[in-house]
Amino acid sequence: MECKIINSIDELYKLEQSWESLQELDDDATIYSTYRFARAWCEAYEGDKDKELFVICVFNGKELIGIAPLIIQHHRKSIFSFREIAFLGRGDFFTVLVDSTSKDTFSIFKKIFSCIDENKCKWEKMNLINIRSDSHLGRFFLKSRKYNRHFSDFQKYFERPRLVIGKYGSFEKYENIMVSRYIKNTARKLKDNTDYELEVCMDNNTYDIVSRIHIDEQEYLREKRNRSERVSLFNDERCSAFIRNIYEGEKNIVTFLLKSNRHDGRYIAYESCYIYKGVLHMWNSAYDAEFGSLSVGSVLSLELVKYCFENKIATELDFGGGRYPWKFDLADSFTATYQLELWNEDTREGRRMKRLSEIRTGMHYILGKNS
Repeated sequence: MECKIINSIDELYKLEQSWESLQELDDDATIYSTYRFARAWCEAYEGDKDKELFVICVFNGKELIGIAPLIIQHHRKSIFSFREIAFLGRGDFFTVLVDSTSKDTFSIFKKIFSCIDENKCKWEKMNLINIRSDSHLGRFFLKSRKYNRHFSDFQKYFERPRLVIGKYGSFEKYENIMVSRYIKNTARKLKDNTDYELEVCMDNNTYDIVSRIHIDEQEYLREKRNRSERVSLFNDERCSAFIRNIYEGEKNIVTFLLKSNRHDGRYIAYESCYIYKGVLHMWNSAYDAEFGSLSVGSVLSLELVKYCFENKIATELDFGGGRYPWKFDLADSFTATYQLELWNEDTREGRRMKRLSEIRTGMHYILGKNS
């Protein structure tokens, strides 16, 4: 086996066919590890001086047998500066692509992380997030004497709520078992107030609609609810370009919209989803703040679940990151994700940043804010 590091978008383009073949062979691959998502992200962030492609490819002869879709992120602050290895893109699940049927997957992982070690002069921190604990990569880290202690659930969103549709057979049975009286009453109140209806768009013409709703919601939360941390993805030039790239030319995107017939056909909530390998991933949503008190987002999710049951467009629903109660009103289980986080103590800055990180963690513990 031999490794090759891809650090230009032109080299990435040449991987399209072999990448797409490998992603179909990997049982752990999700939309977030597909070539389509990687290319969309790379094209949006091309020229960003703080992000450097570091895609590691493993070859057995001429055959591509492993891909680690990584970048080196440069963090530049007034009092410190360091380089961080992270997964490429934005998403709720990440992995290193391998052929799941191979008996030698761990050898491919070992080769990739040996390559990372051989390039220790290029990074101070490794921070790989959103790794399924039950994935091939997750098991590799858990079995590793080197990485086990650095692999944990200390990330913000540990649980990814999910629903396996096949357990129930019909929406009526699911509704009787899972859907609370509160959710049913909420849907009735919203119906009485707005006479809403569900629109399902299987095309790519909803970008302008969803971006407007998302920006308006975040501005409302910042100004009226004092949620200063809330910033719309669509207000960031590169991030919005990434999302637009995903929308353009993609056949597997489906957008669910709630429209109010009593408010001039106004769209009051949306959920953008992507279907891949039978899983419907909910990856971007927002609601009209005027209807926030009516739990419009929860009602839309209930309508989305009903649509999936009745139209059989997916066998499983992934509700995305975030342990919000309304997600668990509808989900019947969750997927646990872990994070591999370690500092490179072979560099001076890596040792310094590790000490600063330990001091910060200690202060949080002393102040009763242990994270």
